[in-house]
Amino acid sequence: MPMERYKRRVLPPSSEKVEEWLKEVPLWRRNTNYAWHEGVAQKPNAREERDRGSVPASREEARDWEDVRLGDHLRELCQHFVVERPSSSRPPAPAPSKAKKKRRVSDGGIQVVDLSDPAGPSSAEAFSSLFSNSQEDLVLPAHFRDLSSRKNFDEFKQQLGSGVDYVFTLLLMAKAYGRGPPSAKWRSAGQYFTSSTGLGKDQKKVLKTKVGTSFSQLDPEGFLVGVCLKPASQRSGGSVDFLPICEAKACSAKVSEEVSVEERVKLFERFLRSPSHGHVCYDVQGVIRRVHTAGPSGLITHPKTKILDLKLISWLIEPGLVHDGVIESYGHGTLARHFGIEEACGCPVGGDPFSLVSHELEVSKAMAGVLYRQVTKLPTELVTFNMGVEMNVASVLANMGSFSYDLREIQRHEGKIRQTLNELEIEANALAGEEINVRSPSVLARIFYDVMRAPPMTSKTSRNQNPRSTDEARMQKLAKLNHPKISRLASIVLEYRKQAQVISKWIEADWIKSSGCSARDSSKVLLQSQWSQTSTATGRIASSNPNLQAVTKCELVRNAFSPSEEGKLFLALDYSQIEIRLLAHLSGDEKLCALLVAGGDIFENLAQSSWLKAVQQTSPSEKASARDQAKRVVYSIIYGTSAMALGQQLEMPVQRAQQLRKSFLSSFPRLQEFMSLVVSEARRNKYVETILKRRRYLRDITSSDRQARAAAERKAVNTVVQGSAADLIKVAMVRWSRMRKSTPEARSTKLMAMIHDELLFEVPKEAVHSQAKLLEEIMCGVFPNLKVPVVVNASSGSTWGSLKPLQL
Repeated sequence: MPMERYKRRVLPPSSEKVEEWLKEVPLWRRNTNYAWHEGVAQKPNAREERDRGSVPASREEARDWEDVRLGDHLRELCQHFVVERPSSSRPPAPAPSKAKKKRRVSDGGIQVVDLSDPAGPSSAEAFSSLFSNSQEDLVLPAHFRDLSSRKNFDEFKQQLGSGVDYVFTLLLMAKAYGRGPPSAKWRSAGQYFTSSTGLGKDQKKVLKTKVGTSFSQLDPEGFLVGVCLKPASQRSGGSVDFLPICEAKACSAKVSEEVSVEERVKLFERFLRSPSHGHVCYDVQGVIRRVHTAGPSGLITHPKTKILDLKLISWLIEPGLVHDGVIESYGHGTLARHFGIEEACGCPVGGDPFSLVSHELEVSKAMAGVLYRQVTKLPTELVTFNMGVEMNVASVLANMGSFSYDLREIQRHEGKIRQTLNELEIEANALAGEEINVRSPSVLARIFYDVMRAPPMTSKTSRNQNPRSTDEARMQKLAKLNHPKISRLASIVLEYRKQAQVISKWIEADWIKSSGCSARDSSKVLLQSQWSQTSTATGRIASSNPNLQAVTKCELVRNAFSPSEEGKLFLALDYSQIEIRLLAHLSGDEKLCALLVAGGDIFENLAQSSWLKAVQQTSPSEKASARDQAKRVVYSIIYGTSAMALGQQLEMPVQRAQQLRKSFLSSFPRLQEFMSLVVSEARRNKYVETILKRRRYLRDITSSDRQARAAAERKAVNTVVQGSAADLIKVAMVRWSRMRKSTPEARSTKLMAMIHDELLFEVPKEAVHSQAKLLEEIMCGVFPNLKVPVVVNASSGSTWGSLKPLQL
């Protein structure tokens, strides 16, 4: 496209260079097609312009013609696009070739220092002190205004009441240390990055290269240097306000420090609450969390919803971008490329961090304009209400509590675990008749399918299914095979993987090292997970670094998680079977609603109903089997599981699984009507809505590809039910947060984690029962007009692994 050709052209390094650049590269000599000029200048009527003589009448005339108006317009356009950059010794980036351009990795102003102690620092804290004292000062360029200066601080404070909108981001630094050969000195390195882009894999490789192979990063999120702010109405270039949050010695910045750190953090809090049309940032949750961690405790609370979070609003407008394969993630750079913004704003020049900050602010400003135009086309309730909910949830997640993680609790059992692994390896070698690597899938496949002649997997579920698979599902099937050697070896593989996972995920994991918790660190570590609102298209909140939602239910691991303060207990409140309750409400099936109103175990009640009358239920094992069948059939409807996959789960023929599902739907006819209605509305609207009217667009719902269309239909039903469950628990979190602020006795309660449909709190021992009743009331009263009761189960304990049921 001509416009794409224009955006890919090399832009001038600054607005002052536009005139010189225009003379060097005459626009009309490159392309004399006025349609291109019309696309750039957005002129409504080319014919009128030509008749007035303001444009050439033909291409031939255009070759020797220069229009002052064109130059003026292009100059204005360039001033909007071009990023003002500090002087740099690096030349402008060359024009890209037709071949795919490899993205340049900036060194981010990396600094490397040799440490005097050849044995390395004794702890993370000791290293941090060494690092801070050995770094060179970070000098602010002339166009950055230091807000730690009292004069600049007071001027900015006065501006907050004038309603100025700002674009802001955080400047951070990744600190790492390591060494190459054992005899080499330990080296430290620091690399700057922003909260918008994060520290990428390539930047981590640069750090590892600088410090050596024995590599440890002190903080996975980076150390906060300061907040960078720029008025949204300001053109490219101009001044940027820099608000240092850490002390100068901690962030290696040469700043005034006339204003205390506490005052600076309070100013940032006031900035978040300042009256404006809307400040712009990327990932407001991460911004609040980092400032809250770096500054004095308890200063950052809830920002107003007048903040345009580029990450959240992009997800809210199009939650399926990632999951439909359109983009890789809701990352700042990915979204910029998706909207065609990054190239138009230019590329950051130089390795200094302030060039990077200036670039990110310009990209964010341009992205905000694109998103704002899309938001205005959407219904008010979708944007206003749901954005308000998501912004409040972001604030709750940013203020999540920290677990006390005791690595010694697991290390006490580490020797026994390794001994068990050794014994399993010896037995596996004896069964295989040779020494094998139990961790290698290819070796296991050879032993199982070539040596032992295990039957290969035959499945019509997926064309890409590996018939020689050694995954967990396949091992579980082989373990039940009537073959002593094959079944025993499969059982050994399953147990080996379970035990090895404890060591790899909970003793030697990277997040443990980066948290400063190591074998030489005898103290406990305060562990805080990262929470994402944009990782799923349904709206479910996800956890990472570490993933608390994937923590095994093994007591050995969960007992290592304890409250962060003495005299407190864990209190867990879990929505009981919330998805099937929402399915009953949304479908309005009277028979299913009656079973839920009656109380008791819904799956046992379903197992005893007429649709499963063909299943004999005389012995306890048969009753348990019937309950499991009822549960799996119900969730196959919610999750859109195929009959083939359902048959594999229930270990029965596909025809039998299909009959069970049809029997269930015929016994509860309104469910089938509900599913058909959801799919038909999705075809008509090209989207589905949750109970709070949050949308998910389904591109393939009318596809001619049968498989793609069927997948979209399953997503439609799943999104309505699961998305509504996500809405429910999000509103519960927001209401608890508001109650906590207004109720003195609840202020000592902290929200620690959100595990699917469960909220985990940290409460004082003496307040467990009172807080449990209060929280149950909040969680059950989120949607008071449901056709079925909402049930919440409570449990408490001194560790995560010792939770016991609590009677309310």
